[in-house]
Amino acid sequence: MSTDTLSRTVEIRRRVSYPSDDLGFLQRTHPLRRQPFGQLVYMADSIMQPMRRPGFGMHPHVNVEVVSYVVDGELTHRDSAGNVGIVPAGGFQRITAGTGIEHDESNRTDQPLRMFQIWFAPTVLNAEPGYETIETAGTIVEGAFNPVIGSAPSALGINADATISLAKLGDGKELEIEVPAGRAALLYVVEGAVALQDAGLDRQDQARVVGPAALKVVGLEAADLLLIESAI
Repeated sequence: MSTDTLSRTVEIRRRVSYPSDDLGFLQRTHPLRRQPFGQLVYMADSIMQPMRRPGFGMHPHVNVEVVSYVVDGELTHRDSAGNVGIVPAGGFQRITAGTGIEHDESNRTDQPLRMFQIWFAPTVLNAEPGYETIETAGTIVEGAFNPVIGSAPSALGINADATISLAKLGDGKELEIEVPAGRAALLYVVEGAVALQDAGLDRQDQARVVGPAALKVVGLEAADLLLIESAI
């Protein structure tokens, strides 16, 4: 089954249910597209091939918060505000599109890269465009959700009522997810496999949770997890 409902608050979606596309230089699956979940409006899990030219080329965004997360490889960024950067494995970049910005993302290495692109609805419309990055390699505390994007002191800020956290969970280890009332959370298995309330989640599966909820996650093998929480 591609979609399972554990309770009124938890829905599991399987990798096989996601739409996908192949653009030649980019193979994408879409864990979320067209139907927002909380403030999360789009999510893609992609493999970008090495390239000698820009991928999409410079293209515009307006009034959206665009987060890119590099799992493996190295992403090159450039934008119309003059920002140029390289995001390594474990790195995140956040673009505040605001009144409008054009950007291009490409893979200038000789190896494929895996990356996520995650979009949020902005809290403040028509903000000044901005660009920031943060690296997480070597900083993730195992067995806990580590906030990377959001309002935590150690996190990269964002113009959205949203938080992105990473977790590394060992085989047989446990951690808790608490989602308050008025919040929605999407748990995504980047690598490995876990059990959520005794339901198995494999690589690229997800669970959507509407608060209030308190859930237990158990590693079925070593796993890397992405938790995206936002206001409903």
